[in-house]
Amino acid sequence: MGQVSDAIDERTAAFIRAQRMFFVATAPLDANGRVNLSPKGLDTFAVLDPKTVAYLDLTGSGVETIAHLRENARITICFAAFEGAPKILRLYGRGTVLVAGDPAVGGAQGTRRDSRIPRGAEQREHRRAPRVAWLREVNTAPRA
Repeated sequence: MGQVSDAIDERTAAFIRAQRMFFVATAPLDANGRVNLSPKGLDTFAVLDPKTVAYLDLTGSGVETIAHLRENARITICFAAFEGAPKILRLYGRGTVLVAGDPAVGGAQGTRRDSRIPRGAEQREHRRAPRVAWLREVNTAPRA
């Protein structure tokens, strides 16, 4: 049996930090549109607070996630334990794309960068804009 809450606790945050890979899923409102599911990883994910997370997107595929977030903001982020005890963590929420000049990203027009946004935005050659999600549900299975 899984656990459902509305925020990330320290135990869940530790599980997230231990994972090297995660998946992001978004979908359009159109019933004939396709669900976009993308693998992500490296050191691009951060828990900003118990109800807010962010990740730095890297190039390598299309821009469906951006289009879906702009259309309806729905996002699901999934972590799976590939080592140790089986565990799947899903974060359900509403997301947005941060662009250069946004105070959280910084760098343009003298704005300050939010240090909680995943590092590497200035260093990664194949970077895209960070994504931020505000969580409504944290779902863990099996029970931790």
